Amino acid sequence: MYLKFLKLEVKSFLRSKSFATSVGMKILMIFLVLYLLFILLGMGFGGYELAKEYLHVDPFRFLCGIMIYVWVYDLVFRFLMQQLSTQNIKPFLTLNIPKAKVVKYTLLKTVVSPFNWVYAFFYIPFLIRVVTDSDYNHGYLFAFGFLVVIIALYFFNNFLNIILNGKDKFVYGLAILFAIFAALDYYKILPLREVSERIFMSFREQPFYVLIPIALLIIGIYFAYKTVKQSFYLDEGLASKERIGKNYSIAYLNKYGVLGTFINNDLRLLTRSKMGKGVLISAVLFLFYGLLFLSSKVYQGSTMMIFLGIFTTGGFQFMFGQRIPSFDSSYYPLMMTLDVPYKEYLRGKWWLMNIVTVAATIVCVFYVYFGWDLYLSMVAGGIYNVGVNSQMVLLGGAFNKSPVDLNAKTKAFAQKNNFNIKALLLIIPQMVIPMLIFGGVHYFFGMAAAIGAIAVLGIIGFLLRERIFNIIVGIYKKQKYSTLIAFKEV
Repeated sequence: MYLKFLKLEVKSFLRSKSFATSVGMKILMIFLVLYLLFILLGMGFGGYELAKEYLHVDPFRFLCGIMIYVWVYDLVFRFLMQQLSTQNIKPFLTLNIPKAKVVKYTLLKTVVSPFNWVYAFFYIPFLIRVVTDSDYNHGYLFAFGFLVVIIALYFFNNFLNIILNGKDKFVYGLAILFAIFAALDYYKILPLREVSERIFMSFREQPFYVLIPIALLIIGIYFAYKTVKQSFYLDEGLASKERIGKNYSIAYLNKYGVLGTFINNDLRLLTRSKMGKGVLISAVLFLFYGLLFLSSKVYQGSTMMIFLGIFTTGGFQFMFGQRIPSFDSSYYPLMMTLDVPYKEYLRGKWWLMNIVTVAATIVCVFYVYFGWDLYLSMVAGGIYNVGVNSQMVLLGGAFNKSPVDLNAKTKAFAQKNNFNIKALLLIIPQMVIPMLIFGGVHYFFGMAAAIGAIAVLGIIGFLLRERIFNIIVGIYKKQKYSTLIAFKEV
């Protein structure tokens, strides 16, 4: 039976729209995957040498000290990105197939997920260096036992993610709580890394402790099976839940006519759907992205400053803008049959993105604590986002033809956009060009001139917005019918 399931899965993949791309695109995707795996391999070998030569610590003990962070990060990341596929197995529930087999097959599909095995390209080379380094006598048996522990914990996260599916508040609360613990550890109030090191190094002194994560994995499998089986009904667990939406709008926007109507519609979309709420949550998280780099001074005086400025203030713009017009895919065909001014439709999204970008730039004022240069870089990045990047993400939307089901019970960040080389090329004016200009001007003329140059580019883009808008609208109209066809091929 499982072999038949596998054959149907292969046929589904080969007949899917995503598989029917150009040969050149497939080759490019293969190179990107190989590049990612190569980076992980390099991090495995290079990370060991970096910890040993520059941090002057036992690399393996250092890894054990941060493993608790890695474990929680993996769990939260899975919750945001990995989802339990139910669409492909729904037809089997109406056939004469034991439900237990369908449930087991569904769980088995999650086991082969890249979330479970891609990390091996880091851990295996790292552990190879552990057992071949004569300076630290850790031993082959201990390294193998540690690998078993890692595999068990990652697969435990896989099944724990299934159990926690739909429990957003619990996972977000766990992430916030652990962020607080991490801050207390950073300021040496709570020795969390020492506790983590003791836990994972204990597998060396007491090898039978390896049975603990294995037991956790077995428990996780059992409860994941029970959780999925209990909700495996078309009329209950897999059905879309209908809720009464709150009909509200910002009255102030009504005086702007069609533009205000579009902005109000997007606000309702963001606050009602799970994916929309995920975009809002991610926009808040982006505000604190810069804090990840502030423990090191490597960002000061480098192109990383403008990178942080653009990325921190433009979180909502990137998350929301890259899904234009996919967010409207459910009613996009209907909208195209009406007398809807295309320019006002795009202008509404442009104003919404920029209002949030300006608000994010103001909120980021707390970065002044780390230096005026950093905050002024964020102000310049915010201006660049308003004047240039806001129009670039709109332009990228013209080539985004992946429909989004806002009512599906999927992860907030799990919807995928088709990989598009044209959209990929837009990263150059969004990130690469400002970083190159910032770095070049800073090298020759100093920090103030570099910040000013990025701000000036943003102002120029804002002043030329009408001409650029006309070009973008023309591209959307050319792509109109291909977009309509793509949105129907769900």
